Amino acid sequence: MGYDCTLHLISEKAIREEFVPRLLRRSHTPTMLDRVIPDADELWDTVHESLTESDPDEAASLLCQLAVKFSACSLQHQYQRGFALCLWEDQGDGLAVDFPSEYAFSPEPMFAEVVKEFPHLHGRFPTWFTENYSTGVFIPAERVPEVLAWVESKIATMKKGNRRHFKGLLGILRAAADQRLAYWEATDLAVPIAGAFAGDPDLMIAKHLGNEPGVKYRLAEEAPLSANFRSLGCEVIDGWLVSSDYNPVQTNFWDLNTWPPSVMHTRHEYAPNVAHALDGRWLLFFLTDPAARPVRFRPHLFRHLDNEPEQLLPVIVNGIEMSVRAGGFVGDRILVFQEQYPGANVGKLLLDPLWWECKSWIPLPGLRWWKRKGWRPVPGLPHGTVTASASPHLAEDPVTGLVTLSDGSTVVIWDGNGYELRGTRFKKTFSMQAKSSCIEWTSMPAGADGFYYLSERKLFEVHRNANPIAHTSTWTNIMLISAGPAGGIVLKEGENDDGDLGKLYFPADGTFIHIEHELFDDDSPPFIYWSKTTDRFVVCSEKFRAVSTATVLSLQRYRVSDGKKVK
Repeated sequence: MGYDCTLHLISEKAIREEFVPRLLRRSHTPTMLDRVIPDADELWDTVHESLTESDPDEAASLLCQLAVKFSACSLQHQYQRGFALCLWEDQGDGLAVDFPSEYAFSPEPMFAEVVKEFPHLHGRFPTWFTENYSTGVFIPAERVPEVLAWVESKIATMKKGNRRHFKGLLGILRAAADQRLAYWEATDLAVPIAGAFAGDPDLMIAKHLGNEPGVKYRLAEEAPLSANFRSLGCEVIDGWLVSSDYNPVQTNFWDLNTWPPSVMHTRHEYAPNVAHALDGRWLLFFLTDPAARPVRFRPHLFRHLDNEPEQLLPVIVNGIEMSVRAGGFVGDRILVFQEQYPGANVGKLLLDPLWWECKSWIPLPGLRWWKRKGWRPVPGLPHGTVTASASPHLAEDPVTGLVTLSDGSTVVIWDGNGYELRGTRFKKTFSMQAKSSCIEWTSMPAGADGFYYLSERKLFEVHRNANPIAHTSTWTNIMLISAGPAGGIVLKEGENDDGDLGKLYFPADGTFIHIEHELFDDDSPPFIYWSKTTDRFVVCSEKFRAVSTATVLSLQRYRVSDGKKVK
């Protein structure tokens, strides 16, 4: 659901003894709402007038809305995007629960004096969300422990990865039970108060505000971001955190091998993908013109990021510039992957003329590399396999990427297999048949002649001219792979049954360590990076956070085979 919800602590005593007399104009003593909200007088007048002039349902709704705002000015409330007891049944698989209607009590008893003066309001008070700017489930203080026990029993049956979504709900219900306060939920009512008006901004508790209680460890060091960071447009490459944004148009480079990480380079262009050569050169794929259609990305070669590009390398094929946003280096040569076209029909591959400005029948785009001042097809690579995607009639993007082995040689991943340059042509040396993970290619070396990679977000290992080896088949939503300490692999995960941010996996003995969100103060960052130089695990979202290597390695190890603790 598209609601900004808040879950509130409510003092029924304050509603009866402060709110109601002020509303009925029996008292002119300023309440907390009067002290916090500048236009409080107007709000009181609007609701009071509605008691006689508005439809009873509308009047009761406005009364409840103002009561929630009144409470939010002095008591804590938990922000939850798209979740409240009213919306529990609408959650996804493994999360949805039908909340019993007998636990949705009417708030009318708090307003007995109002109903006495305006009896047409009797039975009109809402107990469920009807739209934005409304109130939902109300639980009087005396019934909160009972409802809390029911909620806890439902959450206890869920997988660990799902239980963590309910921390805010449990926190506010437990606070209500401890303080003998009531619970009330609303949509869009109290959100503007936090940070917008005078008063205590910490009254609203939210993950994005960084003030949720119940952090398990609080061991993370913190450092502020010194430049714009966009979590949806970042990648870690060779110890560099690269974040690109189009508002503002900027690409920043942080050195993760220093603590705190510092911005070393800023380019005022939007480059959602970059590549780094062993000799220090950078290949950045800049958006050519944000307003232009079709959208195009063009590779730029840099010797140093603080200077102008050494070369601008538009990819021209049959007189038309192709949009290219991925590639890298094979030795000292630049290689790029042509973009899949979104309008390609499986089996026919008819180009979308609005995208390419042409209409023709061609095979799946391949790879090109820079040779003799122009882009040439990469020799030895076959045409890609066209397979259906989840979208009807559209082709699946081929699995592509580049891998640098431990000896410095490069493997080109094309259509799920690995190719190496042998003489003047590429030859398939890694038969993997890797399937799409619908994320950017991620890998790390394995021994002298192999690497770890993902196929359908599961971990595999492959060595030259050998069959792939599957690892940890129960981990099915791995997003990133990188080197860790003590021969371990850092696996950054998406949503998973364990509720982990990721795992530190030790393939040599088949053990692992849970890296929980709470280790980094319950953050949900887009990456985990182990910095050997600074001896820290580093993450970033709204700020940098780091935990020492020793702290992580001291955590309990478990066996991959059965999940049991290692003594």
